[in-house]
Amino acid sequence: MNSFVNAAISFILLYKYAALFFITFVSALIFPLPSATTIIGASAFSQQDLFNFYLVLLTAWVGNIAGDNLGFFLARRYGRDFLIKYGFKRLINSKKLEEAERFISFYPRSTVYFTRFLAEIGPLVNILAGLGKTKYRTFLFFDLLGEASFVLLYGILGYVFGDNWQNLASIIGKGTTILAVIALVAIILFFKFNKKRTV
Repeated sequence: MNSFVNAAISFILLYKYAALFFITFVSALIFPLPSATTIIGASAFSQQDLFNFYLVLLTAWVGNIAGDNLGFFLARRYGRDFLIKYGFKRLINSKKLEEAERFISFYPRSTVYFTRFLAEIGPLVNILAGLGKTKYRTFLFFDLLGEASFVLLYGILGYVFGDNWQNLASIIGKGTTILAVIALVAIILFFKFNKKRTV
């Protein structure tokens, strides 16, 4: 594992559930900290009675939900004004942002649900959903469902793999990056296809 992941694991071993909440919260809000690896590690450590498995799942779920929803509400309440004020007026008025918002408003359920598994894209989707026309109750329902699936998947894998969790985390980390690239390519292709249809 790289030094960044090692630091995260040391952090949760030292500060337990508070550290786990912090990592998942920040990862969901804005910065892609290694939340999946942290959940896998904490779940594996629960086999050694260093953590309570069910508290790991609950803490990670609440941390992710809190970060996602804060990002959504900050974007809805302050996003456009903030970006315009700090020199991003061109971005706010750009076709790219408009197309991204439209994509999410067309497919809010699947977009919100599946991007919970992609730390590189999830926070951006939260912000775009907040800036756009996505209804909060739709966002919340699929966020709750998606984060529950995410936490359960990695929590159970960490618990089952136990001492081999580091190898598992390494494989998953590479796989998640590949999935994020595929998702971005799919979105770009969607935009180009839509442009051709509207011309």
